[in-house]
This record gives sequence, C-alpha cells and structure tokens, in this order.
Amino acid sequence: MAVGAPDDALIGAILIKLFGDRQLRVDGGVVTFLLARMERSFDAARRVVAALDAAALAARRDITVPLARDVLSQLEQTTEGEPAWTSD
Repeated sequence: MAVGAPDDALIGAILIKLFGDRQLRVDGGVVTFLLARMERSFDAARRVVAALDAAALAARRDITVPLARDVLSQLEQTTEGEPAWTSD
C-alpha cells in the first residue's frame, strides 16, 4: 500500500504548526495563498516556513501574502531551497 501526497488540509495544518513552533502569527490568507502555490510535501512546508521566517526577520516585517509571494518566487529561483534574498 503506497502513501500518497498530503492533501491541502494536512499541509495547511502542518504549515500552521510549523509557524506556531516558531511563534509566528500568520493570517489564514497567507496559508491559503501558500497552499495554492507550493509543493505538497512536508519538506517543502518546512523550507517555506523557514524561508518566510528568515525573510520576515531580515526585512523586519510581518509575514504577509506579498512577502510569501516574494519568498516563493525566490525559492523557485534557487537550488536546494536556499533563500536568495538579501537584507537591504
């Protein structure tokens, strides 16, 4: 019996837990945005949350849909999921 890819409900719950583990407050709209655009895997969820945490800290801003859009774009442009942004 093969285990399939996690569904939106499971990945959404994982994202919320990962944000909570980092004591980050994230609007439900951000989670909805991410669910529609990210790879469906636990590893991808960990990478996205870590990248959003780092980007928000570097920019000293909240995690919002525009920040999530930028981070996802940057993750797609890099290899091995390493963030490509700089803190200007």
